[in-house]
Amino acid sequence: MRSALWAMTALLGLATSTHAAILTFDHNFEFSGGSQPSGAAPWLRATFDDGGGSGSVTLTFTGLNLVNQEFVRFTYFNLDPAINPASLSFSTPTKVGAFSDPTIATGTNAFQADGDGLYDIRIEFDNSPPANQFGPGEAVTYTITAAGLTANSFNFLSAPAGGSGPFPTAAHVQGIGSSGQFSGWTTQVPEPASLGLTALGALAGLRRRRR
Repeated sequence: MRSALWAMTALLGLATSTHAAILTFDHNFEFSGGSQPSGAAPWLRATFDDGGGSGSVTLTFTGLNLVNQEFVRFTYFNLDPAINPASLSFSTPTKVGAFSDPTIATGTNAFQADGDGLYDIRIEFDNSPPANQFGPGEAVTYTITAAGLTANSFNFLSAPAGGSGPFPTAAHVQGIGSSGQFSGWTTQVPEPASLGLTALGALAGLRRRRR
């Protein structure tokens, strides 16, 4: 019941962070039954900015409110089914921090985040040593290009799979706890006040994902 409630909340609230040419996902919910990061939510932020045009989108992913030894292992995103994930081209990353360059993989519904749905894009950060990890206050920016690409091309729910979700994004945070012994899977779930404002658009997006 709890999983179904959060899934519906995510469905109804999808796209509520969209303003003009900017789409923002703030990770404020741990969905796997693991540990939530110790700092104040949102712990992570992903922003897609198309500058009002199409064909090129800037993605900035930030360890906004991670604390201590917490770090991100993976983050996942979805893509408009009308665009082939293999057609995406990612620039060399611009980084704030000393972490190693992440690796990127793409594929239609190719990546499952714990018990959540299936995603089209996976960004993988180094697990060790600590100096290579993506941690508190760090950020990475990519320019992503493809024909017809806009910020809203990433405003889709994951394909249903497992017992949680679907969600618009997901990330695996490790190093949680006083000794860094815990981990959790995070996503954005919107505030109740925003529910229903963009429900029809979200439902249309989900239907397209299921085709």
